Amino acid sequence: MDALLAQPLIIKPARSRYLALFITTVHVGAIGAILWCALPEYFKFIAILLTLGAFNRTLGACWIDFDRASKHEFMLTAAGAWLRRDAVGKTVPLVSVPPVFVHPFLVVVRLISCSGPHFRHDLILLPDNLDAVTLRRLRVRLRSPA
Repeated sequence: MDALLAQPLIIKPARSRYLALFITTVHVGAIGAILWCALPEYFKFIAILLTLGAFNRTLGACWIDFDRASKHEFMLTAAGAWLRRDAVGKTVPLVSVPPVFVHPFLVVVRLISCSGPHFRHDLILLPDNLDAVTLRRLRVRLRSPA
């Protein structure tokens, strides 16, 4: 077990169908709630348009524009430091900002850059966008005391 904790952990997430389904369900539910409320029709129309715009932007960033986001891979070193490596090979040190959420089906880590231009990334990992062994090792590393 200690040998696994001493190895660096490379995280390269893939697209998540679970996340896309969750985003779709939330936005469809919001449109249903807007239609159910006793609001003027013009207000419902505007609210539905805004919800559809947010859905388009959110799902587009999550699913369609994923090629841009997937050019980065993240690494958790044995010392507990986070690194982000882009497609060119440039490595940027990152800091994990608490709280880190660790659950068997969901891991959320907020990372910010230590130096240079400010970069913030919420690393959302579900069972279908990372292999099971890497996800299990990451959960163990995040739960273990530093």
